[in-house]
Amino acid sequence: MGLDWEKEYKKTSIPEIEGYRYFFGEIGYGKIYYYGSKDFLDSEVELQISFKSRKISSALLILGPAGIGDYDCAEKYKKISEFLTKKYGKRSKVYVEKDPDIQDLVHDSPCLSFRIGLYLIESTWENENFIIKAVMLGDGDGIYIEINYDHRSRSKKKTKNEVEKLLKRL
Repeated sequence: MGLDWEKEYKKTSIPEIEGYRYFFGEIGYGKIYYYGSKDFLDSEVELQISFKSRKISSALLILGPAGIGDYDCAEKYKKISEFLTKKYGKRSKVYVEKDPDIQDLVHDSPCLSFRIGLYLIESTWENENFIIKAVMLGDGDGIYIEINYDHRSRSKKKTKNEVEKLLKRL
């Protein structure tokens, strides 16, 4: 994606990312949203970048729903998985969730069960600095492939002080 994970950004700056155009958000608020200006695997693309202490802590790349259909979703997920495996090595985990109602579904499309939310697949790659997860899921209207890059040292874990504050409020 060409992100500078080590740079400390100004709270009011909006990083320019090649191939994406700014939509909304701000580093000071912790998240910036972009739309892809070029198709990625012939799919609509959104990029969400989260910040912690003015450095990028995670990036979520969302493909779809435009460009991911009822007949090519598995092929696109497989292609993305192949790219990620080539870049990050063998997957560390694969999680599949199937709703029992899937057995009663009569359909002509292999991806309908994803689109209506009865089937979900998640693959995980890990290295020293990142946990990368690719997930294919649906919301009833469309199919999405989400690729989440989570920087290990800036994960969303609460600090001891933050946990103590939360416990006091309970």
